Amino acid sequence: MTDTASKAPAVVRAFAILDALAGSPRALGIADLSRLLDLPKSTTHGLIHTLVAEGAIRPDNGGYRLDSRVLPWATGFSQQNERVGRFLQLVESEAALEGETAMLSVVDGVDVLYVATRPGSKPLSVNFKPGVRIALQCTASGKAMLALLDEADCAARVAALRYEALTAHSLSGPADVARELDRVRAQGYATDDEETAQGLLCLGAAVRDAQGQPVAGVAVSVVKSTVDAARRQALQDGIVNLARRLSLG
Repeated sequence: MTDTASKAPAVVRAFAILDALAGSPRALGIADLSRLLDLPKSTTHGLIHTLVAEGAIRPDNGGYRLDSRVLPWATGFSQQNERVGRFLQLVESEAALEGETAMLSVVDGVDVLYVATRPGSKPLSVNFKPGVRIALQCTASGKAMLALLDEADCAARVAALRYEALTAHSLSGPADVARELDRVRAQGYATDDEETAQGLLCLGAAVRDAQGQPVAGVAVSVVKSTVDAARRQALQDGIVNLARRLSLG
């Protein structure tokens, strides 16, 4: 039972609130959530009250944030997902990536969804949290996965992308994405060069199944000003090798 008519509206709306809070760097109030999700304030208030009572969210400075109830969900997902476990194991043995922020992601509609991260230990590390979603075309791992899709699937996803620029360097339309994907296919890895955030460089590669189809993506994230050409090459080699090892598993 997956069709829209079979879904319980209250459950769908509650998950929409949780998704919105998970993706926001700040606490969101009832008015914020009502506007973002196009819900009546009375409906939003009722759902918020229930989610607070169940420990899924908590009040914070006039708004709401996720609370500890959701932590076991993330932990349980990681424990049950074999690929997450292998990523967390293999990234620690990839010498070129030592100390850097590394992420494992999957395609979720028109977004990349981060399902696991290994936080960087360097002073200027920029870390991502599991559960964060970012537009496919803005991320290195997203581009790497898009580039390996069959032609029809790739074209359909590119047509559906939301071209909301995160920075002045973000790809601005289907033609830009098509050219970028050609480059990714030719070089065997993908780059996010300040397209997600100013000053941030990410390098990514796709994890493939036995048929060569992309099932996940891996990426390494660094502050661009901290890496020279030699270090960048080492990171490229490291992330491509990590993707290869995960594909073999």
